[in-house]
Amino acid sequence: MENNLLHVKIITATGEVIEDDCLLLNAFLSDGEVGIMQGHLPLVGIIENNVITLFNKDTKKSYLIDDGVVSVGNKVTILADSVKLTKQKDA
Repeated sequence: MENNLLHVKIITATGEVIEDDCLLLNAFLSDGEVGIMQGHLPLVGIIENNVITLFNKDTKKSYLIDDGVVSVGNKVTILADSVKLTKQKDA
């Protein structure tokens, strides 16, 4: 993994796990929108039925998160009721 990539792990109540690396994660939290890159300050936030998007050099992946909590440290961990890949296309 390159030093500038952010490791993202999404874990659901049903045990589904998605792991990916990205340059930028964009999330709509209950108190506003946030962009997260490698080296971001620690953060804990609530996602309420909204989308997160993982951006890489040439692609982006968007996931619909059904109620969850995001924790940012050395990596990003999202605990969610459910997750669904919504779109995958060129950035």
